[in-house]
Amino acid sequence: METPILNTINQPADLKKLSVDELTKLAAEIRYVLLNKVRPNWRACWS
Repeated sequence: METPILNTINQPADLKKLSVDELTKLAAEIRYVLLNKVRPNWRACWS
């Protein structure tokens, strides 16, 4: 998954420029990135 909106965020003011639809898409991008960073190490944390 590409993260085109997330890639444009450099400071808090950038968030204020986004529409509600773009914020929803940004949330999905953030969720995707976080899950893909955590998921590979998830089992290692519990073993």
